[in-house]
Amino acid sequence: KFWAGSMPVLENCINRSPLWQYVQNFNLTQNIRADPNEHEFKLWLIKLGEGKLKSSNPYAENNLIDIPNQCHITNSIVNDIFPNFTSSRINDVIVTPLNDDADALNNQVIDKFQPDVMARSYYSVDTLIETEESEVTHITTEFLNSIVPSGFPPHTLKLKVGCLR
Repeated sequence: KFWAGSMPVLENCINRSPLWQYVQNFNLTQNIRADPNEHEFKLWLIKLGEGKLKSSNPYAENNLIDIPNQCHITNSIVNDIFPNFTSSRINDVIVTPLNDDADALNNQVIDKFQPDVMARSYYSVDTLIETEESEVTHITTEFLNSIVPSGFPPHTLKLKVGCLR
């Protein structure tokens, strides 16, 4: 297979590292994120972590499971996770693997935070420095503004007072 999934890549990389001899395996036994009264959900999470869950669909692949209804997103992930967003939730996070998704979610959260306060937009510098040797005349400003290198903020950064700590 030309492209391997994440697990084969990890299996072929981590255990070949010189640091592998120092790796220890820990099992989490207590869920500190679920509500203490959600006993059924806590048991479901433990079974999930142990790999003991299966799909109720007899035709489903082995690695598929049923997600409880309370975990389904009904409208918007931001509205479902932060129904009444206030500054007390400012350190909570929604984890996403793609920066584009994180940027879109950040903008939704900023819009939800103090909706009566106007967000302020900050823009990156979009001037191209050309020299005689450079071949950058064909690169447009729109293209430059669409690039978001890892570790850099997007071209347009929306902020509100009190939204960062």
